Amino acid sequence: MTTLYQAMKRLSIIDESLITTSPENCCLYVQAALPFVSFCLFDRIHNKYISLCEYRIPDGDPYDELIIVLQQDEILSAKPYYKVVVSLAGYKSVLIPSSIYQEADAARFLSITTPSSSNETLCTDHLKYTDAVHIYSVPTAIASLFSGFFQGTSIVHAATVLMESELLRNKNNTDPCVAVNVRQGSFEIVVTKGNQLTYYNTFSFQSSEDFIYYLLYVLEQLRLNPEKTQVRFTGEIEKQSASWIITAKYIRNISFGNHPEAFEYSYGFKQVSQHAHNTLLNQYLCG
Repeated sequence: MTTLYQAMKRLSIIDESLITTSPENCCLYVQAALPFVSFCLFDRIHNKYISLCEYRIPDGDPYDELIIVLQQDEILSAKPYYKVVVSLAGYKSVLIPSSIYQEADAARFLSITTPSSSNETLCTDHLKYTDAVHIYSVPTAIASLFSGFFQGTSIVHAATVLMESELLRNKNNTDPCVAVNVRQGSFEIVVTKGNQLTYYNTFSFQSSEDFIYYLLYVLEQLRLNPEKTQVRFTGEIEKQSASWIITAKYIRNISFGNHPEAFEYSYGFKQVSQHAHNTLLNQYLCG
């Protein structure tokens, strides 16, 4: 009999070594970008990613569906792991300099961009590679679900992972670098110059015309030349995507991201584009 969680699974890459690998020797990285939930398993003894899976949560109550996935998936339910990091995507946030951050003022800073709710939990990520604090709020039910299921889990905003990975990747690059991470109906832009974070924002879009409008607007505001500036794409975008095709008409130097280079990957990872799960595979930087 097919269970509900099996019917929702979109991707399943599992290395044969998983059978003999102890959970205590692995780091579990989970990313909830509803309606999608993805996760990967990193064997820290062999410095290798040995699993990558993704589910699509059906329409309805995401909380109930997430419980089913957590309880029935053989990897997620195999505890305890050496470390668990959960990133939550799609929630509004504000980025402020560390020099002006006070914990007591976090809610006030966030209220500048989004109204508060009694059903949400306030969270903060202190970025390691730049002098900034990322403040955001997430549904309390979702945060409590992951924290309760995985003992000692670290929860971060998915954009924190994106910013940290770009700062680390471009720390020795003196030219401005633009990273665009695409999700279903939205995308994030991170601009770095060396070890400086010069811009971060997220945009919703419904068409490729919306997509290129916001991207070109950011380049214009930052006085970056579309003929020369490097723009690197990760996430849910391919060469046949309308967003990629229209971007190629206006921006000359575009490329896709790759897997983090410091690790080995199970042969099954060749099934997916290297840029597709870039932020998930970079969660080793957090927690």
